[in-house]
Amino acid sequence: MLTEGRLNIPEPRPLFAESEVQVPYVIIGDEGFGLHTHLLRPFGGTHLDRGARRYVECAFGILANKWRILHRPIDLKRETAISVVKACTVLHNLIIKKEGIELEK
Repeated sequence: MLTEGRLNIPEPRPLFAESEVQVPYVIIGDEGFGLHTHLLRPFGGTHLDRGARRYVECAFGILANKWRILHRPIDLKRETAISVVKACTVLHNLIIKKEGIELEK
């Protein structure tokens, strides 16, 4: 779906209102994914920064802790499983937008 352009990813926007730099929306993945314009993944090899891997794992952990279905294999058809993960991500982002971001407890 990502490579076919069917995810309706928004156009790049500034991170801050006063910024002129346009930043693209991305999905965070790991080495298992191929390169794509909207996929951010760490560099492969032994020089991979532990901090970068922690950010990916932390982001998925936050999402999975809010939506427990992500703690186990999703026993659904592939397209349905993709829709479930997308719905969890969208709902998660809506909650963050409405309630604000809590970076640390």
